[in-house]
Amino acid sequence: MWLFLDSCIYRCKAMMGHEMQSFPPSLSDLGNLNLPSAKSELLQCIQQPGENEPPTTFDCIVLDGPVTVHSLPTSGVGCFNEYADKLFIPHLVKQLENTTRLVLVWDTYLSDSLKESTRNKRGKGVQRKVSGSTKLPGYWIDFLRDSKNKEELFSFLSTKVAEYDFPPSKSVFVTSGKSVLCKGSSYQMADCNHEEADTRVVVHISHALQNGMKSIKVRSVDTDVVTILVGAFHELTEIQPQADIWVTFGMGRNYCYYYINSICSVLREPRSRGLPVFHALTGCDTTSSFKGKGKKTAWQAWQAYRDVTDTFQYLACHTFEHLSQ
Repeated sequence: MWLFLDSCIYRCKAMMGHEMQSFPPSLSDLGNLNLPSAKSELLQCIQQPGENEPPTTFDCIVLDGPVTVHSLPTSGVGCFNEYADKLFIPHLVKQLENTTRLVLVWDTYLSDSLKESTRNKRGKGVQRKVSGSTKLPGYWIDFLRDSKNKEELFSFLSTKVAEYDFPPSKSVFVTSGKSVLCKGSSYQMADCNHEEADTRVVVHISHALQNGMKSIKVRSVDTDVVTILVGAFHELTEIQPQADIWVTFGMGRNYCYYYINSICSVLREPRSRGLPVFHALTGCDTTSSFKGKGKKTAWQAWQAYRDVTDTFQYLACHTFEHLSQ
């Protein structure tokens, strides 16, 4: 009997010395990503109270294309041509009243993308062929859940923008796949293989600053965009020391603005550069959050343990370096 019990205890210790599943429970939900429930909590941590009102005009306005599509009402619109001619293009013309350079940035959709799993969790809509005379779907949000639908719609709208005659004193840049279509400007842009509008926004801001622009406004509803701009701010100011960058954020009652200059002034350069790494480590669209630990809790831990800032900054500046330890 004793030998039997001793053998059982030995096997139990050996079994408990190994993980019971492929991924640590602290970082996964039965093997799936443990996505954060409230990414936007990070913005509450970095937002600076009492910020100045943004200016009414800007040298350049950058629009997150999918956000623009989601925000425009579709009632009373019959077909895709009407949507483009009566809603979408007039919205761009209205934006041009407050700037001389307008940029429209779209996402691209790759079948083997890390983001595909996140998109699948949002549900699938019914595919609808996008053409000028095709009737606009009644369930617009369901239509926009399908990546193929969005890919065709964004291509259709890019073509419409390229065909429209904007005022001669204005310039319009719109992405089309990897390329950029330019209207009213002699400044051409090289192809860009960024999948997400989130990072492609920075490419366009950099190009605008290189060509004499100073004040920039970005329209978005994504925490990732604000985080990326904070991380890239000091590189952008190396191009144009007088860069002034604002983000108008949210919809309806949640509409607000973030002054990137002010945020980075308080965080200082090391923490600003390290912020995207902190955001990824504590959970974003393609990385797990720590179970039961939200952005605010993680932020408080960072506040208490500032030594990790150097590591975050190093990882941000050496993204593709192989780590051996």
